[in-house]
Amino acid sequence: MTETVRLESKVEYSLIIPCYNEIENLERLWKSCMSLLEKRDDIEVILVNNGSTDGSDSALDKILITSNTDRLKCVTLTKNQGYGHGILSGLNAARGCFVGWCHADLQTDPIVFLECINLLREQKSPCRSYVKAKRIGRKFKDVIFSYAMTVIEVGLLGVWMSDINSQPNIFHRDILTKWGNPPKDFSLDLYAFYMAKKLKLSVVRFPVYFGIRNYGIGHNDHFLSKLKLSYRTILFSLELRKIRKTLI
Repeated sequence: MTETVRLESKVEYSLIIPCYNEIENLERLWKSCMSLLEKRDDIEVILVNNGSTDGSDSALDKILITSNTDRLKCVTLTKNQGYGHGILSGLNAARGCFVGWCHADLQTDPIVFLECINLLREQKSPCRSYVKAKRIGRKFKDVIFSYAMTVIEVGLLGVWMSDINSQPNIFHRDILTKWGNPPKDFSLDLYAFYMAKKLKLSVVRFPVYFGIRNYGIGHNDHFLSKLKLSYRTILFSLELRKIRKTLI
């Protein structure tokens, strides 16, 4: 009997989506991911079960079985060690030459990753480019809050980085070798953006609609949580400021 060997598809682009207690969003997220994979055959999506405690593990198992494609994978972490740790774990499992990530809450649809790819391919040097979305349609108070954080970061790091937590993004995986010791919490978005500036990559921004969250509560939905996240971000920025001359 001849054994059939299933060859993996060639992957050029990898999208990482960390999922923490997103069971109510998983079906819609899965449909969006499958739509993304149908648009191009050189994309893979890596869902990271980031230590969820809501039964997401069994739901993700069913999704993988139903999908029946090697371009949709799942990395399971038994313990949540932070948003950044989930993304970094997904990046370690990625096959693509270009990598990026977005959130699982569907406030920005993963299908937008296609626009990231298109913009990247338009650049003279895609390997030296960093494409990152910029959110539109947000509440006025959230826009003001983000702007205030931008101003604070300019004062701390001397670099203009607007809408730091916007998604998705994409860049060449070789950039990861320059990162050193990236943070494992929500500061990863700031670190990735800062390193893109530090490495003098061509930063390309594009508008993306930021919708409402249909299910669950986000890490940054309430004013108090915004303050806590901002405080932790500022503390990380102070540490980054101390070592910035040693980076790269």
